Amino acid sequence: MASTTVTSKGQITIPKAVRDRLGLRAGDKVGFVEEDGKFVLQKDVEESPFDKWVGYLKHLEGRTTDEIMEELRGPPLWEETLLPEEDPVEPTSTEETLRP
Repeated sequence: MASTTVTSKGQITIPKAVRDRLGLRAGDKVGFVEEDGKFVLQKDVEESPFDKWVGYLKHLEGRTTDEIMEELRGPPLWEETLLPEEDPVEPTSTEETLRP
C-alpha cells in the first residue's frame, strides 16, 4: 500500500507509482469519493466534447460515403441524363457558307 504525509497546508504528494497507475500528470484533477467509510482517490476525467456525437450517425450505418453524398448533393453531373442525340448534320465547306 502506498502512503503519504499531509503537510501543514493540507497538501499531499501522490506517490509516483499511484500517479503512473492513474495516468496523472501535472495539472490533472483528482476527486475523492467516499465508499464504505473509506475515501477513494480517482482521476477526474473530463468528458470529451466529441462524446455527445458518438452514435449520432448510427442511422447511416451500412451506407457508403458515395451514397450519402449523392443523397445530399444529387447525382454527379457526369451521370445526368443526356439529351437525345440529334440527326448528324453533314459538314458544309467554308465556301458554301460564305456564298450568298
